[in-house]
Amino acid sequence: MFSIALSRDRRAVLERTARPLASRCMRAVIIGCGAVTENLYAGPLRRLERQGLCRVVGLVDPDRVRTGVLRRKLWRSKARLYEDVADGLAAEEPNIVFVLSPAHLHVEHAVAALLHGSHVLCEKPMARNSAECDRMNEAASANKRVLAIGMVRRFFPSYHQLKQLVASGTLGTIRSFSYQEGRRFDWNVRSAAGFRSRDNGGAGVLLDIGPHALDLLTWCFGVPSQLRCSDDALEGIAANVVIDANFGGIKGCIQLSWDTPLANELRIVGSNAEAVLRLDPFDKLAMIQPDGRIEEVRIGCKFAADLRASRTRSIQPRIYSQAIYCQLVQFLRAICLGESPAVDGVEASNCVASLQAVSESSRPMEMNWLSAGCRQSFNQIQRRNR
Repeated sequence: MFSIALSRDRRAVLERTARPLASRCMRAVIIGCGAVTENLYAGPLRRLERQGLCRVVGLVDPDRVRTGVLRRKLWRSKARLYEDVADGLAAEEPNIVFVLSPAHLHVEHAVAALLHGSHVLCEKPMARNSAECDRMNEAASANKRVLAIGMVRRFFPSYHQLKQLVASGTLGTIRSFSYQEGRRFDWNVRSAAGFRSRDNGGAGVLLDIGPHALDLLTWCFGVPSQLRCSDDALEGIAANVVIDANFGGIKGCIQLSWDTPLANELRIVGSNAEAVLRLDPFDKLAMIQPDGRIEEVRIGCKFAADLRASRTRSIQPRIYSQAIYCQLVQFLRAICLGESPAVDGVEASNCVASLQAVSESSRPMEMNWLSAGCRQSFNQIQRRNR
């Protein structure tokens, strides 16, 4: 079991990092300056800096080109550049740390930041396995720091509206579901982390789209009771995954693809009506009534856009940058106002446990399009994996 005893020096660090909370302008360090940081987080962080809610004082990445590019994208940034995490944390003593590095480094970077006394927002997936999640959660608890996990789709208004439909009983008794998400992979990655072996943090489409799918379904239905998976990884990286899932009697199929356009929707079949959520737009949700009528659901969900305890300004995100901004604001509200982050480390660990179960139980899918020679190799691998 991972644990830490607080020394006198460590208590002093924790006290220093807590002092600026009264002014609510927090010193922030970013660990990992790749495509996610540059394309998704830079704009929302600029907005927070202009509002005086946080100031990015350090950028950590072994590639100085990346840190230099990111510094130019921030607002009036004088952030110092570091190649080593320990150096950046020691020099800057940040109140908050954004762990945006590859998944296999999340546990190392998050735990280091938490033990240094920083609150942490860590990108999805939280970690590679449940043991790493336990280390992160125990470090957060021991140091009394917020550990939030970046599941940005929790800030899509239509997703919240769907959750309300399920929870309110509007759909009736949930009978089944179907989740499909697939498109040609065109993300402008800055590293090969996602294309490495599972032990080195890569698992292809499963760790890319899988956390979003399983988080949404777990949020709506609870922790899955059974998961069975097949994929096309053979001994490489999966571009296609099919998961048969059972959420306490609610059964369905999850299909994910990096190379095949799919419907990109979640369908939930209830005894009263069927809900259809479009995964990409932020405001597309409909119900199909038993008589076949299609009714568009009015989206009314909004999220806090400032740190005021009362008369809070709110917005309804329409684009990714707005959803990321709301996610960052909620993280700051959890620190300053004692609210809960949208997804904390305990909840996110359930998603990681599901991903781990899927990965460990995966078997090769039928691939009838392969040539005779490839089929023979495929069958040998399939027999070996059984």
